[in-house]
Amino acid sequence: MNPKAWFFIGFAVVVAGFVSLLQGCDLATFVRVKVPAAVQEAIGVPDSVSYAEAESAWNEWKLFVQINSDRMASEIEAGRERFELLQSVANTGLEALGENASLFPGGGLLVGVLGGVGGLFVRRPGDKKKMVQAVQKGFQEGVSVALTGKPESSES
Repeated sequence: MNPKAWFFIGFAVVVAGFVSLLQGCDLATFVRVKVPAAVQEAIGVPDSVSYAEAESAWNEWKLFVQINSDRMASEIEAGRERFELLQSVANTGLEALGENASLFPGGGLLVGVLGGVGGLFVRRPGDKKKMVQAVQKGFQEGVSVALTGKPESSES
């Protein structure tokens, strides 16, 4: 027999064996799917998952997004309700004060002054952070003076 025929027969047997071997394997575990970093942190999966696990990770991600979207929507709704309540109370108080302010001299001016004084007691966004930074800076200055006898910075 021709040696080329033996070669092709042997090659066909090897290919058939390889295909049979692959048929018995789960190919979905060999294919890897890359997972974005934000998704990794959110649902706690590694940087890549097998194709067999990818659908499970996808469903977990969709559930995570849905749950957090619902939470955010409910927090926004609760905030809107609190805002509307406070706005209603403030408007009602100012309307009642405004109606009665005209009964005595300088009442309109008094409403403006009371509104301004009330604004002094309402914290602005970022005030707490500034206060914490000022306290930390003061503490560091105190430690510097205690250790070296001189202030850390020479601001004038």
